[in-house]
Amino acid sequence: MAEIGKNKSFYGYGVAIGCAIIVFCTQGALTTFGVYFPYILETEKYSPTAVSLMATCCSTIAFLVNTFFYNIVKKIGARNTMLTGIVFCGLHYVVYGMSRSVLHLYIGGAMGGISMGCATNAIVSLILTRWFVDKRDQVISYAMLPMAFGSAAFSFISGQFIELTNWRTAYFIVAGLLWVIAIPLCLILVKESPAACGQLPLGGTEAVVDKEKKKETGAVPEMKTAAFWLMWVGLFMLCLVNPGLSQNLSNVMRNVGIAPLAASNYTTIAKICGALGFLLLGSVIKRVGGKGATVIFGITGVLAPIALFMSGSGAIWLGLACLLFGITFPTYHLTASYVVMESYGRERFARLYGILQGGAMWAGAFASLVVNGIYEASGKVSYGTAMYSLSAISVVGMILILVAIALSPRTGEKEAKQ
Repeated sequence: MAEIGKNKSFYGYGVAIGCAIIVFCTQGALTTFGVYFPYILETEKYSPTAVSLMATCCSTIAFLVNTFFYNIVKKIGARNTMLTGIVFCGLHYVVYGMSRSVLHLYIGGAMGGISMGCATNAIVSLILTRWFVDKRDQVISYAMLPMAFGSAAFSFISGQFIELTNWRTAYFIVAGLLWVIAIPLCLILVKESPAACGQLPLGGTEAVVDKEKKKETGAVPEMKTAAFWLMWVGLFMLCLVNPGLSQNLSNVMRNVGIAPLAASNYTTIAKICGALGFLLLGSVIKRVGGKGATVIFGITGVLAPIALFMSGSGAIWLGLACLLFGITFPTYHLTASYVVMESYGRERFARLYGILQGGAMWAGAFASLVVNGIYEASGKVSYGTAMYSLSAISVVGMILILVAIALSPRTGEKEAKQ
């Protein structure tokens, strides 16, 4: 392990704590739309598909931000990138609360996309990859863990404030909470890299740092390979499942006969299961790697939509729906990180992660649109066809990612050495 420096405690753990709390706030705020969705439909009389385009705007902008993520960070720095995401996270809620048309929801969704691209998965993975060589996977998993707790907490808070006041006021309250907590933490705790504190990465050496700097160029020759695009498409398909469920948990539960407030509360329980999913899978994936993670998420991606559709049939199905949703929850947030690391290594992580995570973000752009489009095409009677379609998509996405990992240069290098 590298010499950190005399009389200097390693600051990376403080950075990880700061990132974790910021993730709690931003991801919590960004994943509550499923709670507001039914209330917006009831009061504004918009069609589900029209409102679903808001999620498309959000994830499309997140995809674009992730595509140019490397250049954004180089231009303004990692901490300023994260701070920008926090500011836009609150702004997108303010715009939702002030909205008077579907167009305003789309504008708010676009602002949410900037936040999603700048203040969640990509930036946290990049910052912590700079700080940790040893314990990297564990630390990133634990830093991402509060995403699910934040989603559960903000969903619960939102549901209660909607019932006490209205959905517009609830949006303003959540925006204020987010800014008060996250902005000071970003300014105080988050440091861009060990060099900013005169330290080395945990488990790293100066030679490792120099090697990464040489390899971390702006060129992306990997984009000329079939493996890269198979991985991108596979991530897109596999990562359709969780946002497709997350944005429609309350809608599907209400569709199968569960009361509105109960559906909101069960949504909160499902997202608490998501937090437990992060806890469990953080240690499991460390052992099974990117391939194992892909298989786990692929299988649960098949089962979770079916269980959700059956959730009105009794407590067992409802419990299974919450549990399986919890296991799928990390898919959207962690799959790209583990797959990129296994396929391309730490040296190319920063350059490639944003582009490949863009596949997941692009999935978020279409997930709710696909689910509600199929629902409306079936006559607004049942979400069954939409849920079974998500299951089928999960299988194909899993297969494509596994093929891409097998064809990746790093896997080829390992086989050659053997």
